[in-house]
Amino acid sequence: MKKIDIKEKYYDLHIIKTEKFKTVRMKIDLRTNAQRETNAYMSLLQNILTVSTKYKSLKERNIICADLYDPMWSIRSVDSGSKKCLSLAATFTNEKYTEKGMNEKTIKYVLDFLFNPKTVDNHFDKEIFENEKTNCLEYLKSLKDNPDAYSNYRLMGNMQIYDFKPLTIEDYIKQTEEITEESLYRFYQNLLKNSKMDIFISGDIDENQIKEILEKLIKRNSNIETLTSHYIDQKEYNESPKIIKEKTNNTQSKLAMGLKAVNLTETEKKYTLLLYSWILGRGTNSLLFDDVREKHSLCYYIYSNAKPLEGIINIYAGIDCDKFEKVHELIKENMKKIEEGNFSDEKIKSVKNTYNNSLINIEDSLISITENLESQIFIKSDDLETRKTEIEKITKKDIQNVAKKVHIDTIFLLEGGQNGA
Repeated sequence: MKKIDIKEKYYDLHIIKTEKFKTVRMKIDLRTNAQRETNAYMSLLQNILTVSTKYKSLKERNIICADLYDPMWSIRSVDSGSKKCLSLAATFTNEKYTEKGMNEKTIKYVLDFLFNPKTVDNHFDKEIFENEKTNCLEYLKSLKDNPDAYSNYRLMGNMQIYDFKPLTIEDYIKQTEEITEESLYRFYQNLLKNSKMDIFISGDIDENQIKEILEKLIKRNSNIETLTSHYIDQKEYNESPKIIKEKTNNTQSKLAMGLKAVNLTETEKKYTLLLYSWILGRGTNSLLFDDVREKHSLCYYIYSNAKPLEGIINIYAGIDCDKFEKVHELIKENMKKIEEGNFSDEKIKSVKNTYNNSLINIEDSLISITENLESQIFIKSDDLETRKTEIEKITKKDIQNVAKKVHIDTIFLLEGGQNGA
């Protein structure tokens, strides 16, 4: 594989040339600083851009798509630590296996969804806007019907991660209700003008051809040269964890715990926190699975999920509500075990093997290859060989040191009946 970085006037272009695949992967990222006011706008905008096109009907759009050999594409709003990112991703058949000119036609087709939505007098089409706004509001208002998603929203809505006040579900609903087709269009225009744009293209391609295609199709008025780090440095936590309990008609209770990792070093952010989380609660070989589920039979499931960019770890469990206190205590005990080094070297070896196995598979997928380059550009992650080397350097003592920096900050319990099903 060959990597090429080209700094254009209005965006940065990153190319990976590889002859291994018959498809081309394209990803366009518009990055801006995360702000409290923009979350609802980004969520609604991703939906609008997905359906707001110049085509007169879905049938017409599908015919054009079929003529282009059915490219797969999506537009998503993504949280990336201290940044909010609107991403257009597409995978399509390389013209080397179809006919000449198809790369440009396909790229234009996909780009139109991001850059040429259907508008009327400087606002989004009213009918499309109202339909998608209704869909967003219905989703938010129906979250209680999805206990896992609801519990996560409630946890994050009570946990101070960013430098602005956390957003509750009620805040999301209120913000969404206040958005108009005019205000969303102004937000969209501002995002295009004032965001950092990076374009990633991977496949068996001619970089000069791709450069010419993009120069022809993408017009911007400005470009942000650099952004601050995506990593959020957590400095404070609730020494007495905030505990929120809420009743539900469901039989099973949902426990969501937010842990903060404070004052991490660069190596701890990139590597050690992940190993700590995997030893604590990732998979069937973790301490929490062994102790809380297998030994004491106190939960239906339990796992942890590290978010190094945010400096947090979340723990999720399905329990009976009368088991909450015991589960809470066992989680604290197992966190203490790691801090004191009461876990086997075999567990360290196991999670390192898992980590290395995940790296091996990256080069077998064009999507993974592109995302790996994306992480190198955005968060300064190391290349694959360096990552393999660095993960092996992490010692038991390093993991213990991180354990001393991890603290339970916020707990949300969605209380069901006494006996789950």
